[in-house]
Amino acid sequence: MADPATLSALGLAGAAIGGVSAVAQGFSAKAAADFNADLAERDAAILREQGKFEREQIRRDARSVVARQRAAAAASGAGLEGTPLLIMAETAAEAELDILASRFSETVGVQNALANASLARFQGDQAVVGGIGKAGASLLTGASRAGDLFGEDE
Repeated sequence: MADPATLSALGLAGAAIGGVSAVAQGFSAKAAADFNADLAERDAAILREQGKFEREQIRRDARSVVARQRAAAAASGAGLEGTPLLIMAETAAEAELDILASRFSETVGVQNALANASLARFQGDQAVVGGIGKAGASLLTGASRAGDLFGEDE
């Protein structure tokens, strides 16, 4: 059987390797979490741009519809008062409701994406803390076992 000093040294070396591995795993998990957070933040930016585009498209479409309504009213001789005016106002009001719905949808999507980014970053930070904790536990366990080997000789 090997002497206790050699066994202790091997035990401590194994504990150190386990500790380094635990810390490395924590930092690796953090890097993955940070990458996921970056993707979620990119998604939030894309949702903002999509929302802006969608609202501009709604405005453009509404202007086009109102222009056709105005032309139809003028061609019919009805003029821009009474029913034709009410129809155009209703078209504009519907467009504004669509714009508000688009803005709400964008806001919810952006908030969800940013919450996911925050959660990913938090999980990454916790992985580092957990890795350091596991490293400490590994080193303490190795030291305890090494101490036990020396204690057996007494």
